Amino acid sequence: MVRMEQTLDGRPLPKHVRMWRAEDSGRIEIVYRKLPASLLFLIPFMCVWSGMSLGGIYVLPILKGKPLELLPCLFGIPFLVASIAIWSGILAVIFGTRKLTLEYGSGCYSFKLLGIGISRSFDLRRDTEISSGGNETVRPRGVSRRIRVKNGYQSVYICSFWDEDATDFALEQLRQHCA
Repeated sequence: MVRMEQTLDGRPLPKHVRMWRAEDSGRIEIVYRKLPASLLFLIPFMCVWSGMSLGGIYVLPILKGKPLELLPCLFGIPFLVASIAIWSGILAVIFGTRKLTLEYGSGCYSFKLLGIGISRSFDLRRDTEISSGGNETVRPRGVSRRIRVKNGYQSVYICSFWDEDATDFALEQLRQHCA
């Protein structure tokens, strides 16, 4: 696969987007990587929240030489589960990859961290409807636009990007592969 610095018609790629193209098959991989600004709040908040809640419930008694008691340990389970879930989401956003793979007749969107995540395959036919999901006038700033692929009765939201340019670029590439 050859990394492309610009689109096939010579325009520069949108910010945060990388594109590779296989010369022999015409397969295109579009990779989107951007860190949302919400991480600037979320990471310090989670350090304090999970550190204080889990440290106070599980670590502090051990450091004081006291045995763990059943009731506080049971009380801490929701904090532990929520911390694991939120930290997993943070790691997925930081180190995960959003990839849209297009071939003539089919496509696949994946959002994965270390091979674990979601993957959605879809058909690209002449009658495929491709649209950007959501009402653009109501959508608040910073909320991602989702891309929807509809084949007959099957409708799948395949991906979302935070940048308008990246979403428009992905829509354009999807429409080109339907023809």
